Amino acid sequence: MEDLHVVQQHARHHFSVPSELRPADRVLLRIARLLIEGHCVANPFLASLSIELNGQDSPVLRALLTGGGAANRALLPTFTFPFADRELPLGPVHIYHPHVRAEDAEQALQALAAGRAEGHHVTLRPAGGEPYRLYLARVGDTTDLSTLTPTPLEIPGPSSRPS
Repeated sequence: MEDLHVVQQHARHHFSVPSELRPADRVLLRIARLLIEGHCVANPFLASLSIELNGQDSPVLRALLTGGGAANRALLPTFTFPFADRELPLGPVHIYHPHVRAEDAEQALQALAAGRAEGHHVTLRPAGGEPYRLYLARVGDTTDLSTLTPTPLEIPGPSSRPS
């Protein structure tokens, strides 16, 4: 309930506590609270990102596609958190991972070489099967995201009852 209180205060959305919470809801709620508190969090529900190429080639894109384990970083200016049939606004969130691999790299490189890369989709997955990391963007924050270590979720389980 403490997680929900923090998220409701931040999102300025107040409602009754749902009668039931799915395990996934508890995880998402803890992720949202940790983000609000300024932590970096690994999101177990975010194992890949799909990007659409604009047709322009660049050294950064080439590094990403040639398998150098490049970093992938995106800023979502209006990140919302799904909870109890609601969408709670958290604000701008960085989604990143320091080492990603492009699944469709060869096709994307061929499309770039042929001048047909615009609209081509590439799926990016973090190395080692790890999930992407999230960090709430703050005005004037100059944090180097690649130096952040994800904070453990540490979700408490149901308390045991004495017999």
